Amino acid sequence: MRPHAATWTPLLLILLGAAVCFCPLVAVSSSTRLLREAAAELSCERYAEAERLAVRAMSDDPTSVHARGIAGEAAAKQHRDEQAIEYLRGVLDDGSVDAIHALYRLGERSMVVGHAQQAEQALRLVLNRNSTHLQANRKLAKLLQIQGRTWESMPLVETLALTGQFRKAELMVIGDLEDAVAVDYQFVETCLDCEPTDSLILLGRTRVAIRNQRDRSSEQTLRNIVALHPHIAESQVRLGQLLWERGTEQEFLDWHAELGETADGHPEMWFLRGLWAKSRLQDSAAIRCFLEATERFPNHSGAGFQLSQLMRDTDDHQVAQRLAERAKLRRQVEYVIGEPSTSPTFGGMRKVVGLLKSLGQPFEAAAWCHVALLYSDEETWARDELRELRLAASESSGVLSARNHPLQSIDKERFPLPVWPEHALTEAEVIAAQSLDGNVQFIDMASDVGIRFDYYNGTTASTGLVHILQATGGGIGVIDYDQDGWPDLYFAQSGPFPVDPTQIEYRDRLFRNLGNGRFADVTAQAGLGDGSYSQGVSAGDFNSDGYPDLYVANVYGNRLYANNGDGTFRDVTEEAGVAGDKWTTSCMIADLNGDALPDLYEVNYALMQEVIDIVCKHEGQPKSCTPTMYTAEQDRLYVNLGDGRFEDVTDASGIVASDGKGLGVVAADFDGTGRLNVFVGNDTTANFYFVNQSTSPETLSFQEQAVLMGLGFDELGLYQACMGLAVDDANGDGRLDLFVTNFYDESNTLYVQNSDRSYGDQTRDAGLREPSLKMLGFGAQFLDAELDGWPDLVLANGHVDRTFATGVPDRMTPQFFRNSGKGKFVELSAASLGMYFQEKYLGRALAVLDWNRDGREDFCVSHLDAPAALLSNQTPDAGHFLALRLRGVQSNRDAIGTVVRVKLSDRVRVRQVIGGDGYLVSNQRQLVFGLGKHQRIEQLSIEWPSGLTQTFHDVVADRETLLVEGSRNLVFLE
Repeated sequence: MRPHAATWTPLLLILLGAAVCFCPLVAVSSSTRLLREAAAELSCERYAEAERLAVRAMSDDPTSVHARGIAGEAAAKQHRDEQAIEYLRGVLDDGSVDAIHALYRLGERSMVVGHAQQAEQALRLVLNRNSTHLQANRKLAKLLQIQGRTWESMPLVETLALTGQFRKAELMVIGDLEDAVAVDYQFVETCLDCEPTDSLILLGRTRVAIRNQRDRSSEQTLRNIVALHPHIAESQVRLGQLLWERGTEQEFLDWHAELGETADGHPEMWFLRGLWAKSRLQDSAAIRCFLEATERFPNHSGAGFQLSQLMRDTDDHQVAQRLAERAKLRRQVEYVIGEPSTSPTFGGMRKVVGLLKSLGQPFEAAAWCHVALLYSDEETWARDELRELRLAASESSGVLSARNHPLQSIDKERFPLPVWPEHALTEAEVIAAQSLDGNVQFIDMASDVGIRFDYYNGTTASTGLVHILQATGGGIGVIDYDQDGWPDLYFAQSGPFPVDPTQIEYRDRLFRNLGNGRFADVTAQAGLGDGSYSQGVSAGDFNSDGYPDLYVANVYGNRLYANNGDGTFRDVTEEAGVAGDKWTTSCMIADLNGDALPDLYEVNYALMQEVIDIVCKHEGQPKSCTPTMYTAEQDRLYVNLGDGRFEDVTDASGIVASDGKGLGVVAADFDGTGRLNVFVGNDTTANFYFVNQSTSPETLSFQEQAVLMGLGFDELGLYQACMGLAVDDANGDGRLDLFVTNFYDESNTLYVQNSDRSYGDQTRDAGLREPSLKMLGFGAQFLDAELDGWPDLVLANGHVDRTFATGVPDRMTPQFFRNSGKGKFVELSAASLGMYFQEKYLGRALAVLDWNRDGREDFCVSHLDAPAALLSNQTPDAGHFLALRLRGVQSNRDAIGTVVRVKLSDRVRVRQVIGGDGYLVSNQRQLVFGLGKHQRIEQLSIEWPSGLTQTFHDVVADRETLLVEGSRNLVFLE
C-alpha cells in the first residue's frame, strides 16, 4: 500500500493559485493577498515568515480556515506543535473540505504532543463529515488501540478493510480482538505529562498489566477511569472481568447494577453476563447473552465455545457440534496471528488463510493473502489463493461475515435475558489468594531411604536449553516388579543430546523397596538401564502373566520391557513391534478395546526433524523455542494381539487428530459406558478427548470430542499449555473430574463433570485459579493426605528453564491444596507442610504411592535441577483408611476402569482405577479411601470392566486389601 499523508501546502497553493489567476478580473482583498504570500513562503520553506503573514490574515478574518491552516502548518514545521494546535483549534466545523483537512491536522498534531482527548475529538469530527477519510480512520484506530479501546476501533478497522487500505495491524484486530492492544509506552508517558489527571490513556497499559501481572493496582486504575469516563464501555468491561475472576459475586453484581446503556454495545459485556448466567444455572439466559456477543462480534471464539456447550443437549445439538469445531478453528487463527507483528511469518499467514477458508470467511482470508504479498511478491501461494478467493470475497456481506455460519438459523429472541438479583447467593470468601496452616505434613526421605537419582538433560548452567525436548524432564514409574507387596520406583533418565546410546553414565534406574525402610538400586540385576533419551514411564501387565511390565517413552524409539517374573526384565520392543521413531513424551498401558489385553498408547509431541533443525537464541545464546514453531506429531495406538505382538491401529481407530503436541495422558471410564475414553493434554493447542464408541474388541473406534464436551479450552475458550493431569471425584458427586496444570500466567484448570457427562471449568469456584497464575505447573496428582474422604491436590512447579524464564521466576515452590469439602480447595502454607514445600525447584513428574504401607499416600517428584524427592506423608491424626488392590481375571489384570464405591453411614465415596496417570508417570495400582472417623465400611461395591459387580458388607478399616475378580473373599495383606 502507498502512504496517504495529508499535507496543507499543495492544497493551499492550488486554492490560492486560483486567486492569482483571477487577479486581473477582480480586486484582491488584503487578507487574500496575505494568504497568497503566506502560501508562497510556506512552499519555499520559510516557515516563520509564512506564519507571520497567516497570523496577520487571521487578524482580518479570525474564522479563516486558510489562514489557520497555513499558520498551523508553519508552526508545526518549526516544531512548535502547541502553537500549531492553538491555531487549528479555532477552525470552525462547517463541513467544508478545508475544515475537514484542518481538523485532521488538529488531531494529528494533538497526538504528537499527547493531547489524547483533543486528538480523539478532532478526528471524530472529521469522520462525522467524511466516514471514509483514510488517514483519520487509521489515526483514530491507532489512538483507540493504544488506549486499549480495541472494540471501539473495530468500525474504523472495518472501514479500512472494506476500502482495501488495510495493513497487518488491522487484520490482527479483526482476528483477535482481545489481544490487539497497540502498546506504545512512550506515547502514554507523553500523554500523562500533558494531561496528568486523565487516567483514560492508562487503559491500554492496564489491560496489558492485567494480562501479564493481574496486580491489585490495575483494579484501582480501572475504577478511576470508570469514574472519569463512565461512558467508555471498554473500561467497564475490564473492571467487570477483574471482579468476575476474583470470584466475589456481590462485587460483580454491584458493578453490573451501575452500568450505563453504552455497555450493551460491547461483546465482552455480553460474554461476562453469559458466564454469570451460566454460573447461576440460567442456561437459556446464558445462551441469549452469548448470542448477543456473537451478533456483535462473530469472531468471538469464547462465546462460540460456550454456546457449543450449552446447546449440546437442546434441539440445536447439531448447531452445537458445528460451533465447537468453529471455536476450535477460530482459536487456532488467534494463536497463529498472536505471533509478534514485527516479524510476520509467511508460513503462519498461509496457515491462517487455510483456517479462514475452512471457517467460510473469504474476505478475511483474501485480506491475509494481500498482506503476505505486501511483504513479498514472491509468495506465489498468496497470489494463487487470492485469485481463488476474490469472487467469494467480493460477494461477502462484510469483513466478519461467514458463509453458512451455524448461528444464522438461530433466533436469539427464543431465549430470555438474565434475571439479576440484588444480592449474591452467599457471601463468597476470597480464599484463592490465601494460604492457611493445616495438619498435613510431608518429609523428603529420598536420601534417607537410599534413593539417589539426579536427572540430566544434556544442558549446562551457562547455555541452558538448546532443544525443547530438554525441558520435559524424566518420568517416574511406580511398579511392584517382584510382587512382594512393596512398591518399587523406576526413574527415566535422559542424558547428552544428541543421543549417544553407548554412553553408560546416564541410564534409567530401578530402585527396589526392601520393605525395611530402605531402597536398593537393582538396575543392573534387573537387566534394565536404558541409555536412550527417556521421557515418560508406564507400568502394567501387558501379557497378563501376573508380573507388571514396563513401557518407556524415548526420543527416537520407545522400549517395552517384559517382566520375567524372576526379578529380571527383557527388551521385547522389536518382537512386539512398538519401538517407533518419534519423540514420545508420555505413554500408557491400558485395555482400550475391552478384550482384557492391555494396549499401548504413545503421546507424541513434535516432528523430530524440526526439533533438531530449529534453533532459537536469546541475546546470542541458544534457548528453547516456543511450541508454536513446531508441527505436531501424531499420537500412536497399538492394539495387543495376545501373542506378544502389537498392531498399529492409529489410522483406523479414530485417534488421528491435528495440532496435538501432547504431554500427558489418562484413560478412564469417564462416562459410565464401561469403555475407556482417552484424554490427552496438549501444549498450546486444544486438548484431545477421544470418546470410545467401540461396539466390540474387533472394532476399536474413537471420536475426538474435547471441545464439544467442554475439555478443549478453559472457561474463556482459550488454549492453554497443558501438562500435568489428575483424575478423581473432586466434589463428591460420584463422577470423575479432571485437573490440568498450565503455563505461567495461565490458570490451572479444574474440569468438573456435569450430569450429562460434559465438563465445565470450575477452577474459579474451586479456589484454584488465583494461586496458580504465577506458577508454571508440571506434575499433579490427587491424594487424600488427611484420609478425610476428600481428594486433595499436590503440584510440582517450575519454569521451562532458567534461561527461558526471562523476567519471571524460574525455580518455583511446589503447592498443596486441601479439599475442604465438595471440591472447594484452600492452599496450605509451605511452613506448615514441611521443608520441601519451602524450597524452590524446576519440578517435573509427580507420582503417587504408599511407599511404607501405612495407609497414608506419599508422592515422588523428579526435578531438572535437583535430586528426585520421596515425600513421605507424616500427617498426624489422619483418618482411617481402606487400601484396595484389584486383580482382573475376565477384565484386564491391572483392573484399569474398575469403579469402586465405598458406602459409609454419611456418604458414598466413588473412585476408579485410572490408566496413564498424567504427565510422564505411572502411579501405584492401588486405591486408598480416606474414611475419616469411620472404622468400618457398610458396603464395598466393585464394578469390573467385564460387567461383573461384587459387593461386600461390614468391611474392616485400616487394612491393605486384595480382591481378585470373581473371588468370594477379600484378602487382607500383611
